[in-house]
Amino acid sequence: MYEKENSIEKETTQYVLWYVLENILKLLHPFMPFITEEIWQKIPHIGLSISVSNWPQYQKESLKRNIEEKVAVIQEVIKVVRNIKAEMNIPLTRKVDLHIKVTDNKKEEILRESLSYIKNLAHINSIFTGSALEKPEYSATGVLEDIEIFIPLKNVIDIEAEVKRLEHRLAKIEKELILINKKLNNADFIEKAPKEVINREKEKMEELADIRDRVSRNLETLK
Repeated sequence: MYEKENSIEKETTQYVLWYVLENILKLLHPFMPFITEEIWQKIPHIGLSISVSNWPQYQKESLKRNIEEKVAVIQEVIKVVRNIKAEMNIPLTRKVDLHIKVTDNKKEEILRESLSYIKNLAHINSIFTGSALEKPEYSATGVLEDIEIFIPLKNVIDIEAEVKRLEHRLAKIEKELILINKKLNNADFIEKAPKEVINREKEKMEELADIRDRVSRNLETLK
């Protein structure tokens, strides 16, 4: 809130925080009268006491249609960005550029309306959106329905060092998969091991295979 340069956006955020806090205090007041009164007196308010203030009213006109869908799109984009940063060994707070190729007009509108939220929550410098965007060179990629997300990695990470790190990790995963595969193909192990142990090994194999695929994709991105 304090970093917002847009004064209108800052005032809107402050108003929403105040509105939510005041109404939560009113709803809690019958159960926690003293502490809610104390807090209410310290925030902007109308009247002498929270106990005689107006009870929160349901306001149908304040409801926004399809808000769940909009929030879901924003959340998924932010989640993909954070996952890419984690996989590429980029600190979550490191600011990067974000390219979003979106083929659905409705989703593109949602994203354009939500650029400031995505920038703040995903730590982004600049966001480029459009249906004709091409993948920048050396970019990590994330895919959602009707949306492709690209984060250019040049000047963000040491490409050569990251390739070596990923190759080392991939080799280690491949060795682990070979060992688990041998174990699961061992008739003596299958016959004597408890069922939960066998299932645990199978789950581990699936997880490692998924990680191997992601690491391989990241390597392809950098080569």
